Amino acid sequence: MVNLKIPPLFFLFSTAKAVMYPVGITNCHYSQWFDKPPERVAVASSGAVEIMLAMGLSDKIVSSAWVKEVWEPLTEDFNKFKHYDKYPSAKELMDSEPDMIYATYSSAFEDPTDPGRVVNGDRLNFTEALGLKEPCNVLIPSNSYGENKTYCRDEIHEAGINTYLASSYCEYADYRPGEVSVDALYQEVWDLGIIFDAIDNAREMVDGIEAHFEQALAISQALGSDANPIRVFWLDGFQSKSKPDEKRPFVGACCGGPQIVLEKAGAVNVFSEQGLEDRRIWDRVEWDEVVKSDPDLIVLIDLSTESAAEKLYNLCADPVLREMKAVQERQFLVMPFAASNVGVRLGAAAYNMAEAMASLARGKPLNALEFTANEESTEAVSLSGLKVWTTLPIWNGTDLETFCPGSPKKIEIRIVSEAEEQGLQPNSGLPTYGIALIVVFALLAVGVSLFLFRVVKKEMNGDPMFSPIVKEGGASA
Repeated sequence: MVNLKIPPLFFLFSTAKAVMYPVGITNCHYSQWFDKPPERVAVASSGAVEIMLAMGLSDKIVSSAWVKEVWEPLTEDFNKFKHYDKYPSAKELMDSEPDMIYATYSSAFEDPTDPGRVVNGDRLNFTEALGLKEPCNVLIPSNSYGENKTYCRDEIHEAGINTYLASSYCEYADYRPGEVSVDALYQEVWDLGIIFDAIDNAREMVDGIEAHFEQALAISQALGSDANPIRVFWLDGFQSKSKPDEKRPFVGACCGGPQIVLEKAGAVNVFSEQGLEDRRIWDRVEWDEVVKSDPDLIVLIDLSTESAAEKLYNLCADPVLREMKAVQERQFLVMPFAASNVGVRLGAAAYNMAEAMASLARGKPLNALEFTANEESTEAVSLSGLKVWTTLPIWNGTDLETFCPGSPKKIEIRIVSEAEEQGLQPNSGLPTYGIALIVVFALLAVGVSLFLFRVVKKEMNGDPMFSPIVKEGGASA
């Protein structure tokens, strides 16, 4: 079947009309037909859930998996359907009678190669859910970690259930985006706009994300980030919780949300070349590589299984890691994992990241329109969920403010105008009256230039604007 995707550019020159069903969508390497908008969608992961909610599609969701909380503006709609901390059981899934499964990560469609394996919510056992006698037929022999993966989207489709998977996590690496960009996210949003007959909602979401990226760009340009970018280490996991022998950190790599957020915020990911072969969003590296990179700033991902505070404790407790410049200077930002997904708040995360880096690394105030904190709080929280520690927290009884090296940082939060963010107000070093003087001198320069141009032109036409003064006797003065 031919690729049935409609490019996003199509919508920029068209008036939104009702979608005419059936419609075809190609996602990863699967082409599917949708006879009508899905009515009972099982959604897996916060990225997919937040996109659905932001598009006003909460009434189409029957359940969510692996999502404990969502972006604050979406909380009310998030409480309208059933939630699972992990994946539901096979019976729970099929009892909800889904007509579509939408996921951010391919693990939502992964099945144990052994049908008898007990998965305990880490994977959804489709062999049992679909009543299969044999394992699913898409087997990827190994990845860079030497793991075998079996996926079940063919079998799910045969059962009459449509699927959609974020293309950054396609089962086969060859179908993942070749370059790091937000185009894959926009395509996902447009596809959902077609599937659910919600094209206007899709356009509004894309415009909102783009607007935040433009704000992030303005801040980074004002700070001169192009000439002197901040080098960032994105720490997703200090060490594996499920594999105790795995001591290597899990870091933001070449090809996903972390890289896009840092790039749009005007920063440099110290591991932007990591994971290129498999186009990985995250990857494992050696700790000596981290020390060698000596980043200017560290982003600590806040997970339910390993909090940002725990990561910070481990950094400060290690005699080698605590000597890194970012640790010594307390250059830390806290990002909730959900905000790092390639999803609806990616633009807001990049904008708030640019603001926070301007505060930590350049001493600029945090904008009170985007960040809030109270007297009892140890952190300033942005609208996207990104946080700046005003005082280092306590973890497991240890006061990290005294345990970690470096001196306390003073974080100022106040109303900051758009012009000031872009370096045009007194706090950027340019007096207000200076702007007026620049305008006046510019107008004078234009006026003088026009006057001289007119003088020269009249001279060339033999009609000089000024005649020479002639003295008596015929000699010119």
